[in-house]
Amino acid sequence: MSAPKAGRQSPDPENQSGAQQQDVPGLGKVLPEYAPPEGDEYSKQSSERTKSELKSNPVHPLEKLAVHLVPSGNWQRSALRLHAAELRRSSMHILRVLEITYKQHAD
Repeated sequence: MSAPKAGRQSPDPENQSGAQQQDVPGLGKVLPEYAPPEGDEYSKQSSERTKSELKSNPVHPLEKLAVHLVPSGNWQRSALRLHAAELRRSSMHILRVLEITYKQHAD
């Protein structure tokens, strides 16, 4: 070895470990206790958690309005669940249906 300080130079190629010589960087093994659980369930949970935390995924303004127009109750909650997707597609029609429904049940 010709380095001024012994021990600071790489070993000869025949003495190098795989990580120093030919292994792909980051090819290491993960201990089982630190590995993520296998299967689709972990991926689904992780994906749902990520989506729910997004600030760029706001509640539609008409969904907020529908909650205020229709008083709480089982029939209202189920109707809102059924029409959640329709609120985005045909918002004016759904808003009118909710107003009529509210007036009918308010009397």
